[in-house]
Amino acid sequence: MLDSNVKVPVHRALLVGLGSMGQRYLDLLDDVVPKTGLYVCDTSPSRLAGVMCADSSTDLRELLSILDNDGGPDIVIVASPASTHLDVLADVLELAPLAGVLVEKPLVNGALCDHPRLDIFGPVVFTRCIAVGYNWRYHPMVERVSRFADQIVDVTLYVADEMNNWPGDYGDWLSEFSHELDIVRVWTRDPTVESVTMTGDGAVIRGFHRQGRWTVIVRPHHLPKGRWVRLRMADGGRVSYAWDTSQIEDTYRDQLHDFVKAWSTSGRPQSLRCSLADGMATAELLDECHLALSDGLE
Repeated sequence: MLDSNVKVPVHRALLVGLGSMGQRYLDLLDDVVPKTGLYVCDTSPSRLAGVMCADSSTDLRELLSILDNDGGPDIVIVASPASTHLDVLADVLELAPLAGVLVEKPLVNGALCDHPRLDIFGPVVFTRCIAVGYNWRYHPMVERVSRFADQIVDVTLYVADEMNNWPGDYGDWLSEFSHELDIVRVWTRDPTVESVTMTGDGAVIRGFHRQGRWTVIVRPHHLPKGRWVRLRMADGGRVSYAWDTSQIEDTYRDQLHDFVKAWSTSGRPQSLRCSLADGMATAELLDECHLALSDGLE
């Protein structure tokens, strides 16, 4: 159940998107709001059929107008396809100005600087309780390393998995690695991109940060599957960690509960583990990767 430190109950919650991520949030929201206060939007009527909730619609703006008649949603979860995240967020900012928002990562599937509705994100928006769903920040290993991040010189994140559609569209795959880029941002200061190389055998993303270098290595046809982290420290020591991927599922719950707690107790972005400003900064680092990609294709 939701942390007992949450003082203000959620009366009305809106979930946008019922794909794999939306289904996960549909289950997690049972801890947050009763079905009589849950509203759901998805473009597919078949997905909406049978969902237990107060109301549902394939039209987001219509559903937001209905909610407005009842005081608007308290919180909104944006779990629609990545290509729609910023558009959905823009609609929510316009029609539900008092709601707290948790939007899934990445903020945009492509170039952030080219998004046609970017102008809606003025200074006032960054004072609102808007979280971006980089839930890996809640993984125990990431939290552990974060405690001594100021001593890190070099970071290498290694990903080995069966990516059946690789290589496909390299740009789409690059967006899939935004979790790794976000972790680079958590553990380093002022990271920049040096190069991106993507081939049929995998990907290597290299960059610099204030104290050293960072690298993300992806091997799409490598077994056994797994994720590893290798660090070189300021004192010359080297540290390695293997990810316990079984703990990732818990991070979704921790993230949602932390977001609701922040919304209910202070409503300030400073209370969020990953605020809109943080998510934008990761999106900008992803932008740098997209720009470097064309020079690294082979």
